[in-house]
Amino acid sequence: MRSELDDLNGVIVRTDADLGAALARQAEMQSHQGELAQRLNEERAAQLAPFVAALEQLSAEIARLEHKLTAFPAIQSTLERRDEADHALVTAQTAVDELGVLTTWLMYRNSAAFAGLEGGFPVEWSSIIGLAAATFAASLLATVGPARRAAAIRPARAVRVAE
Repeated sequence: MRSELDDLNGVIVRTDADLGAALARQAEMQSHQGELAQRLNEERAAQLAPFVAALEQLSAEIARLEHKLTAFPAIQSTLERRDEADHALVTAQTAVDELGVLTTWLMYRNSAAFAGLEGGFPVEWSSIIGLAAATFAASLLATVGPARRAAAIRPARAVRVAE
């Protein structure tokens, strides 16, 4: 029996040694697994870094564009007011021209200075209409150059704020 006990003690010692070696190997493998996971995470982060940077740049560009887009309603309102003012100016100029012709005609008809003259109004109506049309055409032509230059300006550039 003694030999059997010795044999069992030998098996226990060997089993204990094998178990210790297996536990050491398991710890080594877990450490190696942790290192591999760390290295894999670092490689993934390095691969994703350019994409993250590009996304951040795109986000910043979108924010800048959205900021600039907020100026468009104000620009549109300003342009509409300018067009209304231009129309009012042309209308006023036409009214002034018409009043000038009417005043001259009334002076000619009612003034004592012209009482002895026979005949109609000494200025031909076709000349007056021609002069009024030429004046109107000249005013339109005078505004073509500045209007074309103003139309060439990009509204976003005109209201750009130094960033």
